[in-house]
Amino acid sequence: MRFEFSDRKELIDGILVILLVGLAVLPAALFVLTGYKSKDLLDEDGLYEGLAAIACGLTALFLVYKAFSLGRSDKLLLFWTLSLALSLLFIGGEEISWGQRLIGFETPQIIRENNFQEEFNLHNSTLIQSSNNALSVMLTQLLVAYLLIFPLVVHAFPTVRSITDYIRIPVPPLAVALVAITAKLISTQTYRLIYGTTETADVLSLGEAFETVLELCLCWVAVRYVNEASGTRSQGKLHH
Repeated sequence: MRFEFSDRKELIDGILVILLVGLAVLPAALFVLTGYKSKDLLDEDGLYEGLAAIACGLTALFLVYKAFSLGRSDKLLLFWTLSLALSLLFIGGEEISWGQRLIGFETPQIIRENNFQEEFNLHNSTLIQSSNNALSVMLTQLLVAYLLIFPLVVHAFPTVRSITDYIRIPVPPLAVALVAITAKLISTQTYRLIYGTTETADVLSLGEAFETVLELCLCWVAVRYVNEASGTRSQGKLHH
């Protein structure tokens, strides 16, 4: 029996699912095979954090380029494209404290005095949260809602689908939802495999793998959205 992908998009989705699930399972696989707890991969300025920052930054630049090519003829498409670009730029910048540790600039005093880690970022700020990383946890939960729950609701209810089509909001493909739920299950089991519990000081560190996968999924959604929307516009122009 011969299996074939129905189109190029399905092939790309399949490859992305394998790669992202692989990233999610890597910390557990390394521990099982070598006993290594992946701290160098998951800590500040580690592989996962750097990968997420680079991907978000490059995707944001790609979206800005696409926005310029769109012009102002399709305001909804332009709005969502720029919204995704700003969101990814913010996420990528926050991941590396806007390049502070790479460039080596000092944190301004007013920010240092109001930051749990005395760094140049918002997600560790004491002004908007009572405990460190509360904002990061909230943003992760929002990403889970958008990448996992939202596409399931859209595909389950035609009325919701008609609304999202009308306002042109980016809807993650079901393959992204599959990655999100798989990565979450892997993340939970990784905690238990390594520590026997999720109540440890390394929970946030181990959660970096799950967080990175979600951010890469958002990049996937953004690129897919602008490419498909641009293709639809081009076909519409040809028909006219």
